[in-house]
Amino acid sequence: MQSTILMIFLLVNPGFFFGNDKPVCHWDFENIQDENVVDVIENITDELQGLYKIVEGPEGKAIQFDGYTTKIIRKKEKAPILKDKFSFEAWVAFQAYPFGRCAIINQCDQIPVRKQEVDKDFFSQSEMAEEFDPKSGYFFGVDAKGYVLFQVFVNNKWEKLKSSKKIELHKWTHIAGVFHKKRGMAIYINGQEVGINEVEGEVVFAKKDIIIGTNMLATPPQYPIRINLPAKYSFDGFIDEVKIYDKAIKGKTFARIYEEDKDSLNTGMTFRKLPVKPSGPAEFGAYYCKMEFDELWDKRRREEEHTDIVVLFDNKPWRYVFWRGTNYIPHWVTENNIWYNNEFVKTWGNGALGCAGPMSDKQSRMSQVRIIENNNARVVIHWRYALIDARYIFSRMDDVTGWGDWVDEYHYIYPDGIGIRKIILHTSQPTEPHEFQESIVLMQPGQRPEDNIQTKALTMINQKGEFYTYDWSKGAPANIDKPAGRNIELINTKSQAKPFLIVADGPFKDCPNPKEILIDGLSNDEKSKFLKKFNNMSNEEQEELLIPARKRIAEILKGEKKWIADEARFYAVNSEIKHENSIFPWWNHWPVAQIPSDGRWATEFDRVSHSSITTGLWWKDLELTENKRVRAMMMGLTEKNSEELAKLSKSWNNPPKLKIISKGYKNNGYEYAEKAYKIECKDQNEPLTFKIIANKNSPGINPLIIIKNWGKPKYSIKINDWNIDEGREVRLGIRRTLEGNDLLLWLKMDKEIPVKVQILREKGLY
Repeated sequence: MQSTILMIFLLVNPGFFFGNDKPVCHWDFENIQDENVVDVIENITDELQGLYKIVEGPEGKAIQFDGYTTKIIRKKEKAPILKDKFSFEAWVAFQAYPFGRCAIINQCDQIPVRKQEVDKDFFSQSEMAEEFDPKSGYFFGVDAKGYVLFQVFVNNKWEKLKSSKKIELHKWTHIAGVFHKKRGMAIYINGQEVGINEVEGEVVFAKKDIIIGTNMLATPPQYPIRINLPAKYSFDGFIDEVKIYDKAIKGKTFARIYEEDKDSLNTGMTFRKLPVKPSGPAEFGAYYCKMEFDELWDKRRREEEHTDIVVLFDNKPWRYVFWRGTNYIPHWVTENNIWYNNEFVKTWGNGALGCAGPMSDKQSRMSQVRIIENNNARVVIHWRYALIDARYIFSRMDDVTGWGDWVDEYHYIYPDGIGIRKIILHTSQPTEPHEFQESIVLMQPGQRPEDNIQTKALTMINQKGEFYTYDWSKGAPANIDKPAGRNIELINTKSQAKPFLIVADGPFKDCPNPKEILIDGLSNDEKSKFLKKFNNMSNEEQEELLIPARKRIAEILKGEKKWIADEARFYAVNSEIKHENSIFPWWNHWPVAQIPSDGRWATEFDRVSHSSITTGLWWKDLELTENKRVRAMMMGLTEKNSEELAKLSKSWNNPPKLKIISKGYKNNGYEYAEKAYKIECKDQNEPLTFKIIANKNSPGINPLIIIKNWGKPKYSIKINDWNIDEGREVRLGIRRTLEGNDLLLWLKMDKEIPVKVQILREKGLY
């Protein structure tokens, strides 16, 4: 009876229940239907847009915002009328901090961002976004480091207030903002005052919709590098119990609210993780799959199955991954899930702003992969991509053909975890600045570069086995110049298996780009003046000036000694380092991030991020023509020491000769860009016998032999006259082509003496 009387009393006296602090809007998210949420005060239905998920909140249900698309819209004609006193309140929990200033509740007249083009140097341009303060309304939200922001247009000025305390990741936090025309602005976190601005005056309100969880318009991210484009992003995490008041709520009220719910604030959040599955060991080969990252991130993309490719190894817990979350930039993944890549081809200028390459292709519109070969002896993956900037604009558009820069890469992967990356750049300006390699390590959310990379991050090795290790503890090295003849790079990740790469040793034609021709022989002062003048020219004027320089390059390609380099060139990434964040450069505009960006400092470990050790590697061309540039590098994961890697390098850069003994076969030589010997069968009735003439200077390490036009007979293998069964030591694959069937033979061996191999034909068909 007493409870019934109390209920009747509360119904007729709602002010008793709410005290004097009844909100004018309250979104509790308990009733979400047909993409709508209900304001329980006015019983108004508001639109819920984008991708979201229902989760548990401090009081019942809450909404998970996806970081990009989620928002709630209260139409302006139904918005509450606020005057000289008002307050905002919400419970929030960050999965990751937003890319920039992001609203929790806002109704302001945000002005569209103005873009400015700014020349940085003669290699690139930058596009900076200039943002103007709104001319009316209010903004209550957070910034990219988790500080609470409260901003109001008062006294003909956009007044700003920032909390002195930041919100921690993954924890439910109560935040509030209060305005009083005679006492100013205040911010509260968990009931504690953490910011005050004693401004007095009348607020000019905006005649706009109220937006919850995101900004009115696209907004430039914070902490940009190079180009900074406006981006659409939302709160990334949970929001619950959003309230608007038409009065100035006292801080003790917020303290009481926090105290009442602080024992039920477990979010259950964990850091997002790069995909772990599929993983090895498994049967060697390439597998189409769909690698999952995060439920809402995955849901945002418009893709079906077979989006990704993973190469697994049957005797190694490693993976080679082509994943859409990295824009298909391929990664070697260690036994403890450290991701490493050798970058891609990228360029600058000539229509592109900032860097142009597949890192900018967030939706993988122009970055695609496919399996070409998949057998027991090897896997071949074809990766094709365009050099575009963050606006999807091509670099170096050719006036005649209408094509920009494109790249075809073929990745030849072998059972021992070693691969060859063959890079084919298609361009009308092959000697203009292009970068072919950068040593990049990814960090999971919750990790800094130091968690994955040793302080002594880099070991350089030559083919004599001499090595030198570079230490980042006192800063990135200014030069990578030891030992002499270095052509092997080992990245010292905190894993058992470590990434490595090998390029050609010895001299090569170091063909300059046309701008270098123009400034060749000038003093530093003269160079600076010329480049300043050059950068102010129109594209047509620049191209006219470069015509004789390009003709000069054609002469250099014939072998002028001045432009011959003694050895491969390696450069440490010693710029874009903020030592308050890491001793290494550290960015999070890629991978996974979907904002258009060419660079963004990572100041927190909330997102997937990356760091680079070396960049700008320059080595021998396999082919250089007026519209093509081709290079190859060996790469992979290894547990080998410096002497063993030097030996591996010699086996590729100075491979043993192969001598055919039997008749009916033609020796087509060694294909450096595949790490493979090529033999052609002229008589399918003949067995095949050959010798690999290995020695100390040309060791034979795990060679592949391709026998073209082998046919379909069964076969048996002898090595040094011993019968060998097919297995992990000897692997055979059949490659079916329009011209016939080829036999691929991969031998697990490490020899410095000649090896005799026989492939005997038997009756029957395989």
